[in-house]
Amino acid sequence: MAYLWNWLNRKYTIRLQIFNWDDINSWKATGQYLSNAKICGDNQNLDFTLPKMVKPGEVVVPPGFEPVETLDSVCYYAVIVWENDNTFMEGCSMAIGMQKNETSEGFMWAFDCPRFSNNQQAGDDGLKDPKVYRQEGHWNKNPLGFQIQSTSAKIPVSFALDALSDASDGLYNIHMHINKNKPLNEV
Repeated sequence: MAYLWNWLNRKYTIRLQIFNWDDINSWKATGQYLSNAKICGDNQNLDFTLPKMVKPGEVVVPPGFEPVETLDSVCYYAVIVWENDNTFMEGCSMAIGMQKNETSEGFMWAFDCPRFSNNQQAGDDGLKDPKVYRQEGHWNKNPLGFQIQSTSAKIPVSFALDALSDASDGLYNIHMHINKNKPLNEV
Protein backbone atom coordinates (compact mmCIF):
# COMPACT_ATOMS: atom_id res chain seq x y z
CA MET A 1 0.00 0.00 0.00
CA ALA A 2 2.84 2.41 0.84
CA TYR A 3 4.43 1.76 -2.56
CA LEU A 4 1.22 2.73 -4.37
CA TRP A 5 0.82 5.85 -2.20
CA ASN A 6 4.41 6.94 -2.92
CA TRP A 7 3.99 6.25 -6.64
CA LEU A 8 0.83 8.38 -6.83
CA ASN A 9 2.27 11.21 -4.67
CA ARG A 10 5.72 11.71 -6.14
CA LYS A 11 7.77 14.69 -4.92
CA TYR A 12 10.13 16.19 -7.50
CA THR A 13 13.01 18.44 -6.56
CA ILE A 14 14.74 20.50 -9.25
CA ARG A 15 18.13 22.00 -8.30
CA LEU A 16 19.56 24.56 -10.72
CA GLN A 17 23.12 25.77 -10.18
CA ILE A 18 24.14 28.82 -12.21
CA PHE A 19 27.88 29.59 -12.48
CA ASN A 20 29.09 32.96 -13.81
CA TRP A 21 32.54 32.47 -15.38
CA ASP A 22 32.21 35.80 -17.20
CA ASP A 23 35.01 38.11 -16.03
CA ILE A 24 33.50 41.13 -17.83
CA ASN A 25 29.78 40.99 -17.04
CA SER A 26 27.51 40.47 -14.08
CA TRP A 27 24.23 38.62 -14.79
CA LYS A 28 20.83 39.28 -13.23
CA ALA A 29 17.77 37.04 -12.93
CA THR A 30 14.88 38.81 -14.69
CA GLY A 31 11.98 36.81 -13.33
CA GLN A 32 10.40 33.41 -13.39
CA TYR A 33 7.31 31.50 -14.40
CA LEU A 34 6.24 28.48 -12.36
CA SER A 35 3.73 25.76 -13.17
CA ASN A 36 2.93 23.58 -10.14
CA ALA A 37 6.32 24.54 -8.72
CA LYS A 38 7.54 26.56 -5.77
CA ILE A 39 10.95 27.66 -4.55
CA CYS A 40 11.90 25.78 -1.41
CA GLY A 41 11.86 28.09 1.61
CA ASP A 42 9.99 31.24 2.53
CA ASN A 43 11.17 33.62 -0.22
CA GLN A 44 9.41 32.83 -3.51
CA ASN A 45 10.99 35.76 -5.37
CA LEU A 46 13.74 35.15 -7.87
CA ASP A 47 15.79 38.33 -7.51
CA PHE A 48 19.57 38.06 -7.57
CA THR A 49 22.64 39.22 -9.47
CA LEU A 50 25.73 37.10 -10.06
CA PRO A 51 28.78 39.39 -9.98
CA LYS A 52 31.42 38.96 -12.65
CA MET A 53 34.16 36.42 -12.03
CA VAL A 54 37.29 37.72 -10.32
CA LYS A 55 40.40 36.55 -12.17
CA PRO A 56 43.67 35.65 -10.42
CA GLY A 57 45.66 38.73 -9.48
CA GLU A 58 42.58 40.96 -9.17
CA VAL A 59 42.16 41.46 -5.47
CA VAL A 60 41.40 44.23 -3.00
CA VAL A 61 43.22 43.92 0.31
CA PRO A 62 43.11 45.96 3.50
CA PRO A 63 45.94 48.47 4.07
CA GLY A 64 49.09 46.86 5.42
CA PHE A 65 48.44 43.44 3.85
CA GLU A 66 50.06 44.15 0.49
CA PRO A 67 51.55 42.59 -1.51
CA VAL A 68 49.15 39.66 -1.76
CA GLU A 69 49.33 37.44 -4.80
CA THR A 70 46.07 35.67 -5.58
CA LEU A 71 46.33 32.46 -7.48
CA ASP A 72 42.67 31.48 -7.57
CA SER A 73 39.71 32.80 -9.46
CA VAL A 74 36.43 33.56 -7.72
CA CYS A 75 33.40 32.30 -9.62
CA TYR A 76 30.07 33.48 -8.27
CA TYR A 77 27.15 31.09 -8.42
CA ALA A 78 23.53 30.71 -7.37
CA VAL A 79 21.54 27.66 -6.39
CA ILE A 80 17.77 27.60 -6.87
CA VAL A 81 15.71 24.67 -5.61
CA TRP A 82 12.12 24.10 -6.72
CA GLU A 83 9.62 21.42 -5.72
CA ASN A 84 6.30 20.44 -7.24
CA ASP A 85 3.54 22.12 -5.25
CA ASN A 86 0.90 19.45 -5.81
CA THR A 87 2.42 15.96 -5.72
CA PHE A 88 -0.62 13.87 -6.66
CA MET A 89 -0.02 12.66 -10.23
CA GLU A 90 1.67 15.95 -11.27
CA GLY A 91 5.13 17.08 -12.29
CA CYS A 92 6.30 20.70 -12.46
CA SER A 93 7.93 23.20 -14.79
CA MET A 94 9.63 26.57 -14.64
CA ALA A 95 11.27 29.24 -16.80
CA ILE A 96 13.70 32.05 -15.95
CA GLY A 97 15.49 34.84 -17.77
CA MET A 98 19.10 35.93 -17.23
CA GLN A 99 20.12 39.43 -18.32
CA LYS A 100 23.62 40.75 -18.90
CA ASN A 101 23.93 43.80 -16.61
CA GLU A 102 23.66 47.25 -18.12
CA THR A 103 22.20 45.86 -21.36
CA SER A 104 18.86 44.62 -22.61
CA GLU A 105 20.46 41.36 -23.77
CA GLY A 106 20.31 37.94 -22.19
CA PHE A 107 18.92 34.43 -22.50
CA MET A 108 16.03 32.26 -21.38
CA TRP A 109 15.95 28.81 -19.79
CA ALA A 110 13.01 26.48 -19.18
CA PHE A 111 12.64 23.05 -17.61
CA ASP A 112 9.76 20.61 -17.71
CA CYS A 113 9.52 17.67 -15.31
CA PRO A 114 6.36 15.87 -16.50
CA ARG A 115 4.85 13.08 -14.44
CA PHE A 116 4.80 10.35 -17.09
CA SER A 117 7.53 11.17 -19.62
CA ASN A 118 11.14 12.33 -19.84
CA ASN A 119 12.31 15.71 -18.62
CA GLN A 120 12.95 18.47 -21.13
CA GLN A 121 14.92 21.68 -21.05
CA ALA A 122 15.32 24.64 -23.33
CA GLY A 123 17.72 27.55 -23.62
CA ASP A 124 17.62 30.36 -26.16
CA ASP A 125 19.25 33.71 -26.78
CA GLY A 126 17.10 36.76 -26.16
CA LEU A 127 14.87 37.85 -23.29
CA LYS A 128 11.13 37.18 -23.19
CA ASP A 129 8.38 36.99 -20.65
CA PRO A 130 9.13 33.72 -18.77
CA LYS A 131 5.49 32.54 -19.05
CA VAL A 132 5.47 33.05 -22.82
CA TYR A 133 8.85 31.34 -23.16
CA ARG A 134 7.75 28.30 -21.13
CA GLN A 135 4.52 27.95 -23.07
CA GLU A 136 6.28 28.11 -26.45
CA GLY A 137 8.25 25.00 -25.46
CA HIS A 138 11.16 24.98 -27.93
CA TRP A 139 12.67 21.98 -26.17
CA ASN A 140 16.25 21.10 -27.03
CA LYS A 141 16.75 17.75 -28.74
CA ASN A 142 19.67 16.99 -26.39
CA PRO A 143 18.27 17.84 -22.93
CA LEU A 144 21.13 16.11 -21.09
CA GLY A 145 23.62 18.66 -22.42
CA PHE A 146 23.69 21.49 -24.92
CA GLN A 147 25.15 24.95 -25.46
CA ILE A 148 23.87 28.23 -26.88
CA GLN A 149 25.47 31.57 -27.66
CA SER A 150 23.91 34.61 -26.04
CA THR A 151 24.01 38.36 -26.65
CA SER A 152 25.75 40.24 -29.42
CA ALA A 153 29.06 39.14 -27.83
CA LYS A 154 28.14 35.48 -28.51
CA ILE A 155 28.79 34.45 -24.89
CA PRO A 156 28.62 30.65 -24.54
CA VAL A 157 26.06 29.29 -22.09
CA SER A 158 26.00 25.54 -21.46
CA PHE A 159 23.31 23.47 -19.78
CA ALA A 160 23.68 19.96 -18.32
CA LEU A 161 21.05 17.70 -16.73
CA ASP A 162 21.88 14.56 -14.75
CA ALA A 163 18.83 12.41 -15.64
CA LEU A 164 15.87 12.38 -18.01
CA SER A 165 13.70 10.39 -15.58
CA ASP A 166 13.74 8.15 -12.51
CA ALA A 167 16.31 10.19 -10.57
CA SER A 168 17.15 9.02 -7.08
CA ASP A 169 14.64 10.52 -4.62
CA GLY A 170 13.13 12.55 -7.50
CA LEU A 171 16.08 15.01 -7.38
CA TYR A 172 17.20 16.43 -10.73
CA ASN A 173 20.38 18.49 -10.97
CA ILE A 174 20.96 21.07 -13.68
CA HIS A 175 24.18 23.04 -14.18
CA MET A 176 24.20 26.27 -16.15
CA HIS A 177 27.63 27.71 -17.01
CA ILE A 178 27.83 31.26 -18.33
CA ASN A 179 30.92 31.99 -20.44
CA LYS A 180 32.77 28.75 -19.85
CA ASN A 181 33.19 26.04 -22.39
CA LYS A 182 32.59 23.01 -20.21
CA PRO A 183 32.13 19.43 -21.33
CA LEU A 184 28.44 18.66 -21.72
CA ASN A 185 26.77 16.14 -19.44
CA GLU A 186 29.10 17.08 -16.59
CA VAL A 187 26.83 17.56 -13.59
